[in-house]
Amino acid sequence: MQLLSPKKLRKLQNNPQAFFKDAIDKRIYPIANQLKAIKPKKKQGYNQYFIISAVYNVEKYLNDYFESILKQRLDFKNNIHIICVDDGSTDKSAEIIKKYQSKYPNNITYLHKENGGQASARNLGLKWLKEHLGNDTAPHTNSTMQSILKAESKPNTKPIWVTFTDPDDFLDRDYFYEVDEFLEEHPKDNISMVGCNVVFYFESKKAYSDTHPLNRKFQEKQTIKTSRVLGNFIQLAVMSAFFRFDLLKTSSLTYEENLKPNFEDALFVNKFLLENIDSKSAFLKDAILYYRKRADGTSTLDNIKEAEVKQISKMGYLLLFLQEAKDTFKIIPPFIQNTVLYDLIWQIKATLNNPSKFNFHTREEREEFFLLWDKIFTLIDTQIILSFNLAGCWFYDKIGILNCFKSEYPPFQITYIDDFNPKTNQVLLRYFTPDDKDIESIRVDGQEVYADTLKIAQNDFLDRVFCYEKRLWVHIPPNASELEVFIRGQRARITFNGKQHQSLEIRHIYNKLEDSKKQLQKDLWLFMDRDTEADDNAEHLYRYIAANHPQQNIVFALRQESKDWERLQREGFNLVPFDAGKFKEALKACDKVISSHIDSYLVENLGRNTLDGKDFVFLQHGFIIHDLSEWLNTKKIRLFITSAKGEWESITRDQTHYKFSSNEVRLTGLSRHDALLKKWEEYCVNGMQKPRPKQILVMPTWRKYIVGETKQVGNIRAYNPQFLKSKYFKAWHELFTNPKLEELCKKYNVKILLSPHQNIMPYIQDFKVPSFVVFRGSEDSLQKVFMESDLMITDYTSAASEMAYLKKPVVYYQFDEEEFFEKQWRKGYFDYRKDGFGPVVTSEEELLEQLEILLQNDCKVGEPYKSNIENTFEFRDGKCCERIYQAILELDKPYERKWTLDDVLRLAKNALNHQCYKEAKERFQYILEHLEDSESITLSEDLICDYLCSARLNGDSQEALEFIATQEYENKMKFSNKLHFEIIKNYIELSDSQEVIKRLDKLKISKEDTLEFAYLKLRIYAYFGDKNQLKSIYDELRNTYNVDKRDLDLDLFVFQNELIRTLNAKTPAGGG
Repeated sequence: MQLLSPKKLRKLQNNPQAFFKDAIDKRIYPIANQLKAIKPKKKQGYNQYFIISAVYNVEKYLNDYFESILKQRLDFKNNIHIICVDDGSTDKSAEIIKKYQSKYPNNITYLHKENGGQASARNLGLKWLKEHLGNDTAPHTNSTMQSILKAESKPNTKPIWVTFTDPDDFLDRDYFYEVDEFLEEHPKDNISMVGCNVVFYFESKKAYSDTHPLNRKFQEKQTIKTSRVLGNFIQLAVMSAFFRFDLLKTSSLTYEENLKPNFEDALFVNKFLLENIDSKSAFLKDAILYYRKRADGTSTLDNIKEAEVKQISKMGYLLLFLQEAKDTFKIIPPFIQNTVLYDLIWQIKATLNNPSKFNFHTREEREEFFLLWDKIFTLIDTQIILSFNLAGCWFYDKIGILNCFKSEYPPFQITYIDDFNPKTNQVLLRYFTPDDKDIESIRVDGQEVYADTLKIAQNDFLDRVFCYEKRLWVHIPPNASELEVFIRGQRARITFNGKQHQSLEIRHIYNKLEDSKKQLQKDLWLFMDRDTEADDNAEHLYRYIAANHPQQNIVFALRQESKDWERLQREGFNLVPFDAGKFKEALKACDKVISSHIDSYLVENLGRNTLDGKDFVFLQHGFIIHDLSEWLNTKKIRLFITSAKGEWESITRDQTHYKFSSNEVRLTGLSRHDALLKKWEEYCVNGMQKPRPKQILVMPTWRKYIVGETKQVGNIRAYNPQFLKSKYFKAWHELFTNPKLEELCKKYNVKILLSPHQNIMPYIQDFKVPSFVVFRGSEDSLQKVFMESDLMITDYTSAASEMAYLKKPVVYYQFDEEEFFEKQWRKGYFDYRKDGFGPVVTSEEELLEQLEILLQNDCKVGEPYKSNIENTFEFRDGKCCERIYQAILELDKPYERKWTLDDVLRLAKNALNHQCYKEAKERFQYILEHLEDSESITLSEDLICDYLCSARLNGDSQEALEFIATQEYENKMKFSNKLHFEIIKNYIELSDSQEVIKRLDKLKISKEDTLEFAYLKLRIYAYFGDKNQLKSIYDELRNTYNVDKRDLDLDLFVFQNELIRTLNAKTPAGGG
């Protein structure tokens, strides 16, 4: 008997770690529950428990829900009562509830109401419970309820607890038992709420995952905290919490019915905690609720991102909640601030760099939105934000929140070592800041080093700047030992390999790379397109290198079952089967990974460190038109190939969302375009004379939110039955079956070739297309298809660029424009209507109209689309492969300095403007010492003046004056009064009165400035306390310039007071 299927056996062989993890995730909790079933039941509990469940169209899940409660180790009949509130279900939910109620009439109550939402259903259940348990004269036929009512009026009877389990979730067998045992052990601890552990159950994978963001509360088996000092022990959900009914019964607390879809839970829980602030809350690790993540993505938590921000922020519930807490307690308890911050973090993350997240109808609506956010954050302390570590909130988020909503600069800074290039000995440093002109100073063994490349990425919260990310590639000199970073003159912490350092020993960077470098074959390059198919940029570049540079050791990875395997094998490609042993060996050993795709099944095939020590060359699948920064910024790319000037600029330019700079991104053209251009020229000569029907290529892209999940390592996906209900399927299916389309095809002798995206292939059989629509055969190369097609209909695919490269027209059918740019990709620099290669239509009727216009015009491209096509691509010369090959070779070249003295001058001026005087002084001095290295910078008065000013303000006047004297600048150029005055200021700083007076006397002053100069001397002599000189100039002002004695005395009095204030306020200079 075979214990494992071929698929699972293959997974065990290829990735044993993933195999066993998957097996554990799927089975550990079910096995544990089976073992718990052997344990004896607890017949009589210490407490009585009521479950209030809001039910709406959950027929699919109710059996699991009921069975998990019926099988509780704490006996159901004696201890648990369920109140199911049917919120107007239209499925068989009521029928299922009543079936269970008929079996357990003493334990299940069914209530029905019109649909009004989960909150209203829970409120009805709570109201019913209060009425029946709060009044012992209320009629009720339920014998269990009657016994509880009688017990309520007697002393020393069982306490009652209420929870709000959702009917699509289910419970661990020990759920109630663990709660009851704990409460029995702690009868005098004044517990008002019990929070239980939540484990995700992923329905589509039948897998369990203990990864809820708030589950760090359960590191201990049991934790008890006074509610007032809960801190980051946040309880948001009522479905996994138990509440003391005697406290609820006397409270007016209800669920807020206008608050959707999720924060009504958190509001209820935390208002309850505030009402009972001096009671205690308990958190039990082994009381487990299984939260079902539905396969169709309709779980409550899955839909928060769709509606929550508008609902909650618009109505101001968070603001009111915080304000009420402040009014009651004067200082808002930290756990309340943390609760609100936790909720806001998810909204912020969903909105960052995604301007289409909200579409404000008016300016007033937008202003009101931001006003609410700003007011909320005035009530959240800076220290709370800085110490918050839940919901994946890291320092980047904290910097952004402080900047965007509180206009604050962080009290400290952290830099991150993001990458290291051992071939050039360059380290990539990054940090986040509210100021894109922030001053950083990177020091190696105490000496400042300058960045060869600087990229400033901008992160936006709608139309506000959230924060900037500064990324600096810096060369580490040979034999260097210590790295330090200063930002705004303050030492920044350095994070490397998960640890923080005040200064970093550079050997740690080298040590981390040693293991990955040992296995590398420096000359081995691994090529790959998709795992399931080739015929993309990697295949074309491989073919070029094999033909023109045969000395290069290259291999090509592909699934052996791919339609392209035999074709490439016949051609002589050095193939390795993807995800098999030889592939993994090649991936470990290769020096470069060169691919048109960058999915995790390749770049993380051997784990998170797959690319350590390697160069990843991203050839791209097409040319980028959307904002893919959120996805690509997570990738480690050494060389990033682009084909259009606008595309290159959109990625490398500062203040874009991309992290990549000109250090990584090259404008070379796509490798497959060389072959496309060559084949097209041959086709035009040999094939155009042959009569053939016109061909319309229909090539829609995919939607990640309607297809199934990947089934294994690679690009093979599961089938999602919800696909057939999607707008995508309906729109394309209706087009293909439209009689008008068939009529056009007959009228103009046209055939339609449908080429679905790879991720849509599982649904091909669902498209019941007419005979005039044919699917692209697996044997047809895409380049052949593009050449033989006369026009393309697509929605958003960048493959339209292939038609444009051949100067053929495109029609963009964007029936779901708003949804696509919210859920699939974010809008980028490319505007389909302004920059596209053909018209954009949003309805089927418009599409057919444009189609007929093009067919009438023999599929010729008109303006402005003709100009767009001409101006988009940088190269049409057949040399793209050669440019890419040379760019790859350049990756192995030793370090060449890219920064110039002009860069240092810019940095010096910026530092001076930002009052970072140490950095400014050192940079100006470096420039003065290396003027011979620059053709554009010469010795100037301004340069010396800025240097002296920086040195004086940093307290380095002595050093600066000695440097100026050593360089003999006074002999090389004539000093103006401006420069003399700056020198005098430095001597004043040193309290060298003789040198000050000597230099003052040497100054040549124009007649119109003599009075002002005399006043200056008066103040300087007063500052130094030189009575003789002071009396002399005092008399001169009175007798020569006729200045009134009272005016002179007043001037000296004011000067004296200003001097005292200045000396008292003087602070140490900034600087690293």
